[in-house]
Amino acid sequence: MQKIIGNTALLVALCTCCIFASGQELARQVRNIQAFGKIAGYVQFFSASDVSQSVIGDWDSIYINGVQTVKNCKDDQELLDSLRQIFEPLEPAMEFTFRGERQNNVIERNLMQGPMKVFKQNIGLELYSGKTNAFKSIRVNRRSAISDYNTIEGTLLDSAIADLTNVNFRSSIDLNLPMDMEVFEDDRIILKRLLNKSDSLIKIPLQNVRSGRVQVKLKVDADKRIDISNSSIQGVPTRYTNRLEKDSTNKVHKYTVVLRGFDSPLYEDSLDISDSLHTAITDEISISFPLCLYGDSSNTYPISNLSSYRYNKAANRDYFRDTGILYNEVQVANLLMIWNVFRFSFAYLNLNEKEQQNLLEDVLRKSLSGNDLEAYVNNVWYMLRTYGDSHIFFDLAYIREKTAYSIPVDLQLIKNKLYVKDVFNDSITALINIGDEVLYIDNKPVSQVLHDNLLRTTGSDHNRKRVAIDRLLDGPQGSRLSLRLKPVGNRKSKEILVRRNEKAIWNLPGNSGYLKLNNGYLDSNLYYFDLTRNPFDENLLNKVAKNCPNIIIDMRGYLVEPNYNKMVRNLLKDSVKVQRIWVPNIISPTQTKWKSGGEEHYPTGGSLSKANIFFFADASTQSAPETLLELMKYKKVGHILGENTSGANGTINYLSLPGNMLVTFSGHIFKNSDGTRHHKIGIIPDYRIEYTLKNIINREDPYIIKVKELLKRQLK
Repeated sequence: MQKIIGNTALLVALCTCCIFASGQELARQVRNIQAFGKIAGYVQFFSASDVSQSVIGDWDSIYINGVQTVKNCKDDQELLDSLRQIFEPLEPAMEFTFRGERQNNVIERNLMQGPMKVFKQNIGLELYSGKTNAFKSIRVNRRSAISDYNTIEGTLLDSAIADLTNVNFRSSIDLNLPMDMEVFEDDRIILKRLLNKSDSLIKIPLQNVRSGRVQVKLKVDADKRIDISNSSIQGVPTRYTNRLEKDSTNKVHKYTVVLRGFDSPLYEDSLDISDSLHTAITDEISISFPLCLYGDSSNTYPISNLSSYRYNKAANRDYFRDTGILYNEVQVANLLMIWNVFRFSFAYLNLNEKEQQNLLEDVLRKSLSGNDLEAYVNNVWYMLRTYGDSHIFFDLAYIREKTAYSIPVDLQLIKNKLYVKDVFNDSITALINIGDEVLYIDNKPVSQVLHDNLLRTTGSDHNRKRVAIDRLLDGPQGSRLSLRLKPVGNRKSKEILVRRNEKAIWNLPGNSGYLKLNNGYLDSNLYYFDLTRNPFDENLLNKVAKNCPNIIIDMRGYLVEPNYNKMVRNLLKDSVKVQRIWVPNIISPTQTKWKSGGEEHYPTGGSLSKANIFFFADASTQSAPETLLELMKYKKVGHILGENTSGANGTINYLSLPGNMLVTFSGHIFKNSDGTRHHKIGIIPDYRIEYTLKNIINREDPYIIKVKELLKRQLK
């Protein structure tokens, strides 16, 4: 008996040691990957060196390869060696310190002075998604690769001309910035030279064209301005469009003038050679590198060579397909990239440095503990939910079809009970009726399914609830959905089975289903206009306002055409100047200045501005419609009825990741006109509206009922 007890105790002790060892190994992996991720973010977004910018399209591979390289380092010495291999070639001025001792001797950069100082400037972070031009990242005294794709074109000449020798045009470019001029005849370069300060009148020599048609196009960087209104042919002034004469021959002489230069500075704040980043990476490892470098027209200093660098090479092309997300190294790399982008550029970041570190540690630990995809998706949502922004959308191509279909019904939560608000297809009316209470979804209580869906939402509480309800019934195409329903006036419940064969509609507008109305008169005293399905029609609404004093503008959803300025001008009674959109000038990892250019709006003075306006809003009123409604509330234009709006505004930035994963977030701050907070609060209505079961059964819109009640009070 004693022997058995002794063996059992030994077995327990061995198991405990194994568990402890596994825990120690996981903690080490998390620590290693955290260290790599921190340095990667600093170098990716703030290194000024030419070599780090040469891999601007390779960072996905660097993150994936870096995760694999450092993951199993046994101690900080091995970790240090790996980090140096990864980052010293990318940022040759980086210095590593280990246990208080410098590990590499970087040549003093001030001994290699060039005529230029090169440093990063960021308005937000340009993530090269192609979705928006509201964010930009450049290096001062350098040209970014994307500038070649961000150009504007104009026509200097398109005419039939004899004996043409030159085309001249006047430059208004700031030639304190170096500019290269190239002239192409068809695809053949015939001239290349550097423009200087004396080049106010630029001459383009052509090849003595004696007959035929001549076309001269100008292509210039979009951040430069150039005056071509005074272009001339052989000294004879012409108009910008030039005369189009009949050509006696079929010959067309085509020339293109290309002007390229360094990117124009984004703002006045600058860095100097003495500006550096110094930061601890682990308890034993620290790094420092200059944020501003000397450079000339060819290099920044110190110079580095990537000829034998391997971390920017994709080891597996599958990483960038839908199935790439099944690889743990991709999952972990994506978490690091989200964390880095959010810590530097998420507009509403409310976590201090310690909380950010804890969040990264938490999600890395969960991701490294298993490779289950559902668990990983929940882990990403936990991360995004922590940031808290209704502009955060998360899409993963590999699982998109798992929630792409639903059934044709609309649901409404009333006093914590879920009801069928509408049925969109007669084929299921024999199974589901308007007003039915939903008790179970796929054999789970509604409260549990709603709770689980809420875990995959973020932002304001009212927006999260709206999104979670919209997605309660989603699943794969053709899959069977089980519902337990309690019909109206019936104590007994029933269970039904129905196939998901309708495309799921995410972000369903609040005025969907039976609430959908055509524009028109509700009575002689009240006109209804749906701004979520119709573009703003200033002629129609001003005409209506002449004869009908009361107009409803329904904004329960997104605007079909958010022509914000036109709407504001027609609705305002007097002019207004406000500062609401704040843009981040990210100068360094530790310094961001928020700037607002302000807005000014002047009324048109039309009939609409004199009407009695009722705005309808709810949690589906998000972003652009909130911009309009907030100003209306500030200027006391009309009445707002409904619920708090979503509380998400400011331009969205897009982060595309390996495994065809996408995350969006707010890159600008939006404040109310009086300077108070808008984020996660939204616009508070003047009159709060709640649905009742009676509204649903009787097909009533409680918003319209409230308007008519208010008008009756006004008449009394």
